[in-house]
Amino acid sequence: MYGSAKVCYIGSMNKSSITIINDENMRGIIAPSSAISKRMFEDFVDFFELSTPEEVVKEDRLIKEADRNNSWIPFGATKKRSAKRS
Repeated sequence: MYGSAKVCYIGSMNKSSITIINDENMRGIIAPSSAISKRMFEDFVDFFELSTPEEVVKEDRLIKEADRNNSWIPFGATKKRSAKRS
């Protein structure tokens, strides 16, 4: 993604506040809280937690089951439920 660079700066290249580490032993994003909102940070954490091989298998199984049962919730209904929780 970023070639052989171990540390990459994102943004206005000379004044970036976000640092991406891509090393054979460590990967991550470091940024001041002003650059990444708490909600975005929580989304990152959720993404990583749900990306384990076990979770991928579980998600694939749930998708197949929903397809088989034709039990998907329409987007509009999902959006309304989400708005109520916020």
